[in-house]
Amino acid sequence: MAIHGSLRTMPLSDLLSWVKTTSRSGTLDVNRDGTEWELVLENGGVTGYNGPELRDNLGHIVVTSGLLTEEDLRQAYQYQRREECTLQKALLNCGLLSRDQIREAVAELACESIYDMFIDLPGEFVYSERAERGLELDLEDDGERLPLDLDVNHLLMEGARRQDEWRLIRERFPTDNVRVRIDDEKLPPLETLGVRQRRILASLSAGQSISDLCIELRAPIPSVLRSLSELEQSGAITIENMKDGERFPDAPNRVDLLIDQSNLLRQQGQFDEAVSLLEVAVRMRPDADSVRQALREALEEQSRALYLALPPHRVPVVVATEDRVRRLRLRPEERFLLDRLSAHMDVGSLVMVSSMSERDTLKTLRKLLHSGIIELD
Repeated sequence: MAIHGSLRTMPLSDLLSWVKTTSRSGTLDVNRDGTEWELVLENGGVTGYNGPELRDNLGHIVVTSGLLTEEDLRQAYQYQRREECTLQKALLNCGLLSRDQIREAVAELACESIYDMFIDLPGEFVYSERAERGLELDLEDDGERLPLDLDVNHLLMEGARRQDEWRLIRERFPTDNVRVRIDDEKLPPLETLGVRQRRILASLSAGQSISDLCIELRAPIPSVLRSLSELEQSGAITIENMKDGERFPDAPNRVDLLIDQSNLLRQQGQFDEAVSLLEVAVRMRPDADSVRQALREALEEQSRALYLALPPHRVPVVVATEDRVRRLRLRPEERFLLDRLSAHMDVGSLVMVSSMSERDTLKTLRKLLHSGIIELD
């Protein structure tokens, strides 16, 4: 069974309440202007997660969290290239981090991201029932889902609290143009701070602006301002709103720069790169309609370009050997799509039955086409 719809008509809190009361098991995929989150559900609880944090550079997270040095990370990268393995496996096999340390570093950020999903913004969702074997999770799985154990009732209460808190934070910081000063004498011990707070303090110490922080941490503005607000309440930092016309020294409007850069990339047909920049801009300013509109336009433009290369009426057929296909190391969703080709479905039909988004389905087909795995009849 699959259910899909708009978060405007069925908010995330209503969806999760239904999951809890009916003890559902499956996956809930949320898409907001190209940024995707996946919650794995089992008997009404959240047991796994995949989102922007797991697609970010893990090396960046563990270094800025203070778990490793740059030299440690270089050692892990060398091992990764030599052994052709994931970075997680390299960190484990080199003895640099334990599995629990890796999961702890990412889990805190993942939970923050899940809570931010409750902010009242437009988006689409798809709930899909899943076989029991699909719920066996491990950090090194193809999808790199993160095992979690979240109580839905707690999630709902925390999500509601975050919604109210975000409104108060926006009243406190009507713009992102603020000056932050650190009081070293009032800083709590680093080991008592969360991963995101430690990373924010490190970036502030380097003289970065709020916009720079969002880009550096790959974090949305609500999360950054919330962490700053908590540090301010403890007296560790002092925050001042800048006067009208006053700007952070040498700091242009980062969001406007990202939009300008993405426009140049779109003109050159580099849609993946343009969309990536706009996704960063949306994570920085999820409440800015102009940014979300720019991302929607880029996604629509890329879809039109993909359909030119993959007309909906054409039928993809597999022409490569299974051994060659195996060397591609396809993700489970991509493998599912490839398996559907045996039914001789056209591109339009494949988009309809795919568990991936329209854009990801078309990109996967283009990847298979360019790799010589398929041809179009």
